[in-house]
Amino acid sequence: MINDSFGDPNDWSMGKLHKLFVGGQRTKFSLIQEDELPLLNAPYKTWASAPYDQLGHSIMDKASGEFFHNGHAIIPQFPARLHTLKVRLWTGMVPMSGGRWREKKLDDPKNIEQFRGLIQDIFKVFEYLNLDQVQEPMRHGFNWLSKEYGVFESAVNLRREQKGIPERMNITAMWAEYFQAVVTNMSNRAHRWVIERADEIQIEAKTQYETVLSTTGNDVEAIKAAGQTFYRHAHFLNDVVKRADVLLNLPMQGYEGHNVATTEVQDLSLTVREDAYNKLVDAESTGNSEILKRLEIGNQSMQDMNALLKYFDESRKNIVTARKWFRGEAGKLGDEHWITILKSRINYTLRRGGDPEQQKWGFVCYRLTYKQSPEEWAQIKEKIEDETARSGQWVQGADDVRNARWLQWIDGQELGIAEGDIQAAKRHFSNFVSTTSFMPHMWKQDFLVVDQHSYFSYKQPFSESVPPGDNGGHVRLVDTIDYNPEMIRATSPGFTGDLKILTSLVFDEVYPLLASYSQRPRELWPLARLHPRQVYVGPTVAIQERQWEMIRQEMATMMPAFYDFLRKKKEPGKGDGA
Repeated sequence: MINDSFGDPNDWSMGKLHKLFVGGQRTKFSLIQEDELPLLNAPYKTWASAPYDQLGHSIMDKASGEFFHNGHAIIPQFPARLHTLKVRLWTGMVPMSGGRWREKKLDDPKNIEQFRGLIQDIFKVFEYLNLDQVQEPMRHGFNWLSKEYGVFESAVNLRREQKGIPERMNITAMWAEYFQAVVTNMSNRAHRWVIERADEIQIEAKTQYETVLSTTGNDVEAIKAAGQTFYRHAHFLNDVVKRADVLLNLPMQGYEGHNVATTEVQDLSLTVREDAYNKLVDAESTGNSEILKRLEIGNQSMQDMNALLKYFDESRKNIVTARKWFRGEAGKLGDEHWITILKSRINYTLRRGGDPEQQKWGFVCYRLTYKQSPEEWAQIKEKIEDETARSGQWVQGADDVRNARWLQWIDGQELGIAEGDIQAAKRHFSNFVSTTSFMPHMWKQDFLVVDQHSYFSYKQPFSESVPPGDNGGHVRLVDTIDYNPEMIRATSPGFTGDLKILTSLVFDEVYPLLASYSQRPRELWPLARLHPRQVYVGPTVAIQERQWEMIRQEMATMMPAFYDFLRKKKEPGKGDGA
């Protein structure tokens, strides 16, 4: 079993309530006051009146201690290869940023198999979260926490009453509001992303089809093949958006504080949702059914451009109509969660007189490769900065923090750090984070390194991968935490404290996952290990994994012969010119 919290109470502390935003708006409930913050970690008996003065624990003892130790957060096992994707979705991130989408050329229907794999994995995450055996412990854990928050709420309100403070807290309602916002944001952002991406590919498929028809003349076979390809793509993408309309929701019935009077489609079971939606689509599609029957009769119909384009337009229109009935108008989405956290921290510092010029966020990056000339190093450094600067496409709120994004460079050679000595860089970093040179919002648990491998990933890049997007330049992410070796063997076998990551993912994926306390580098390692050169390139899909496995097998076959060549080369009389 895996301890997999549905909403980590360590991340959502009541000390953050005065900064809490849900769905882009501040909570309407009374917030915790400054002098009440210490009460979160203080045993009730040290500050509360009867009957709460008999309790020897604090609310945080319950939320971050007993909650996990007593199994309230345990839900069924989930595939490790999908864990990072699930975390992205749960924390309200888009499944993939615009920059990564373009790198992987997923807007081209020719790469639709990779898109298919990604969509299937997104759907697997939501199918898992909709399972009764997952929903039941989630409800239990949520309601258990709600009960404990209610105890704290009552004790604080009694204290306020005794102090003559009229305002009352309603933490249980805030907890319900927060959790509802998390679920809604996750569902709606994932849904919007899937619909927009499927639409993008459909439009491109139509454009490619029309382009082929304009150049093939009377070539019947070419026209037929183009029609078959277009129909296959359009039909598959229609199925994708219909499945997204139904699946990308989580029911909230049974959660304390959820307003049953406002129950909507997401509170229906998945089976009921599927049945209701299919009836809506069928009702809208009666005029399109004859076209579909003709198209599916045989190859002859695939020459009928007008019928194909009519099917394309009508089916898309019918699905949109059914969606409005089923899901309602698309709601407004707030900033991604990690950006809300970042902006809250920056604003908190500024309100207390912080220097606006010191509000940078990002990573410290060490140079640990020294054989380059100053000009060569400047070129690689510029490439890395350019690549990280392109982040933020499709990430809501990114424009507000883009200008403060930063890589803080440290030249290891100037500090006397040996080339490639990551342990020495760790020792320097552990002290550096406490100096005035370290910006207050830079990430202080991990740092980046440009080593010799990183340098050559830019200087001598590998040819484009198949599917595309996985052989770009990389940097090294160093985890500063010392883990129990047994835990590493069980959860991240082979992890030695650092991993290579695609540079384009530094701010689009790695920083958000780390800074929202959603993932640690060791949790990214299993996916990096799949890559032939052990580079983390984001969540993977089957077509990538199959290709990588084939490359690894080829490398395993070639390496003995290569080592044999090197050995013979070193033998006397068998070197160059022998």
